[in-house]
Amino acid sequence: MNKVFIVSAGFAIAFLISCSTSLKRYRSASQTGNDNTLADADLFSSRISATNSLQTKKTLLDLTAEAQAQFIRIMNTRYPDNGSFLNSLYFEFLPAANDPVQTDYIKKDLRMVFSVSRKRGYHDSKGAPLLTEADRLEYLKLTVVLDEPFVKFTGWNMYTTEYGSVEIGDVSFSKSLGTDLSASIPVKINSIKSDLSPSVNAAISRKEDQQVKYRYIKLNGKLNDTVLVMEEEGTRETDLTGNIIADVSIRFRSAQEYVTRIYNLYDSAGKITPPGKLILKSSIVEIPDVEFPQKEIGAKLILDYVYRNVTGGSKTFPEWDDRIKYYTGHREKHISLLRDADYVPAFFGIGTGQGTAKKELVSLAGRDGSSYRLMFASYSEAADFCKWLKEWLAGNEDKQASAGIYILKFGNAPLTGKIIESNRLFGVIPCFW
Repeated sequence: MNKVFIVSAGFAIAFLISCSTSLKRYRSASQTGNDNTLADADLFSSRISATNSLQTKKTLLDLTAEAQAQFIRIMNTRYPDNGSFLNSLYFEFLPAANDPVQTDYIKKDLRMVFSVSRKRGYHDSKGAPLLTEADRLEYLKLTVVLDEPFVKFTGWNMYTTEYGSVEIGDVSFSKSLGTDLSASIPVKINSIKSDLSPSVNAAISRKEDQQVKYRYIKLNGKLNDTVLVMEEEGTRETDLTGNIIADVSIRFRSAQEYVTRIYNLYDSAGKITPPGKLILKSSIVEIPDVEFPQKEIGAKLILDYVYRNVTGGSKTFPEWDDRIKYYTGHREKHISLLRDADYVPAFFGIGTGQGTAKKELVSLAGRDGSSYRLMFASYSEAADFCKWLKEWLAGNEDKQASAGIYILKFGNAPLTGKIIESNRLFGVIPCFW
């Protein structure tokens, strides 16, 4: 009786082993419920592409080594005395006619780096799942919803879904068909009766090998004006915790402004140039509509995930023998995408008022009655003109300032030396800060 039992048990074990396979996703699974504490996401970094400022004036340092040597020889011949020669080395000349001038400040490229983490500390707590080393995030979806109406998404680097594939294993199928034919034929040889028994054996076999692969979503997404959605799907022994990079293009609601360059402030000897010989070039540029810029541009970050909790089989690395429970989760938080320094143009003017104080900028008035604020693309250009302006008006408080064919105005009155003297804080100021 014991031998029969042992043999039966051996056959049962062999049957179970033969039925077991590593191609299964899991041994058993159940949908447990919702737990919003098992994973979290945050914006780790947000960086906007640098805006190229308008091409500034060229100096001696912009020339090649051979051109610099030639330039120095010419200046030394024209200005033999030390003072004039040294001043000539700071001479600024016009950029080439084909130098690009940036006129669009409303389109930006934004790189966002999201960090996804999951709960660790493998201990049980009341009402919470028992976490194990074999747990992982199996699916997650990140949604970014813009807060402000004056900025929108226009594109990103995900035009197709990115898939990955993993080899699960090889499966072989074998099939055979065999037959045995025999017959008995009576014969007589040398008057002796006998039987001839021929037999034929035939067998047909077929073997088929299949390679099992699984394709999963590495990154998928969709985009509209105000919403960005990204999805990731995990696979065997692949946890989705880590960083996700999204390169997107954004566009601000636009406004138009004039940006002016003023050339020929000083001659080659460093002497101040009269207003009528100044060269002005103004360009219309598209900038964000930020007359009163906000300190930051924010968004809502939404995380949806599926957490794979292993309740049995966590001691082994393969997952096919795991008993698992699935938990879903949902989290929302506010994130800061951009600061004002990231998108407000760094234009500078000449006038008074900084911070919360009301700004008053010098403007250019044409003979046809047109007028617009005098703004420069860089601090150095504004500082150079402010220096020239104060030197030209020095010693003559009633002298009216001009530049080229334009009259300089401050408020509703022509700019004079007296106005500059009466405003102690008159100088270079940012236009939008």
